[in-house]
Amino acid sequence: MAISKVIYGDDTLMDLTADTVTPETLAAGTTAHNAAGEMVVGTVTMLTVDEITRQAAQKVDKESLGLSNVDNTSDLDKPLSTAQQAALAEKAPAGFVDGGHDTVIVQSTSAGWGYRKWASGVAECWLSGFNFDNLGVVAGGCNRTSLAFPFTFADTNLVQNIAIQTPDYSQNLTVNFVGKIAHYCEMCVHNHGAADASGFTLDISITGRWK
Repeated sequence: MAISKVIYGDDTLMDLTADTVTPETLAAGTTAHNAAGEMVVGTVTMLTVDEITRQAAQKVDKESLGLSNVDNTSDLDKPLSTAQQAALAEKAPAGFVDGGHDTVIVQSTSAGWGYRKWASGVAECWLSGFNFDNLGVVAGGCNRTSLAFPFTFADTNLVQNIAIQTPDYSQNLTVNFVGKIAHYCEMCVHNHGAADASGFTLDISITGRWK
């Protein structure tokens, strides 16, 4: 019969009645007595330090750490947000970029014009095939027209060029810039022989500074 409690006189020499020892709580091969005083043999396989370390390493991953949305994308490959792109579009580089070479930072079209702005501050716009149909210019006369640029230049020292595209009137027409200001050009078309100068077109280009 197993003994779980020993009392001698008024003294309790041993009391196992409150023990919670079971085979499942003891290391395999070790022995102890349970609350009934019975000997129990442990059945738990204890892990070595190396095994504990190996298992812990296997369980540590992005998911176990709450980092399932993290990847290894480099900073250079991360896309800009819409807000960042909008903010950068409003900023112009102070000067030359890309190893000393000027670069285009804006290029687009507006009202038939094509235009681009460069990092150095240079800007250019061009219009191809501008039509002067039915001007009704008489011999020795002049007809003026104004063309608004797609943006306002920062200065008035603009380089403006015109080429007559339609060859039929190239011998009879000249085009002069009457005005050079920052937001439009005014042209005067002269007829030097043909009574009717309708039906010809012009190519126009303007270069200046945008900042």
